[in-house]
Amino acid sequence: MIEFIVSNLSTIAISAVVLLLVVLAIISMAKDKKKGKCLGGCAGCNGECHKCSK
Repeated sequence: MIEFIVSNLSTIAISAVVLLLVVLAIISMAKDKKKGKCLGGCAGCNGECHKCSK
């Protein structure tokens, strides 16, 4: 098991960083949604966002 981890350490580290970035993006999107911001621009808000003029 240790040999596997050592031989794939760079892949594991990069995967952990990518996973962290994905989690942070999801958290940010959830906070924005809670604040009432449009997600994905005005095309995705169906006129519910005060910034969109649909």
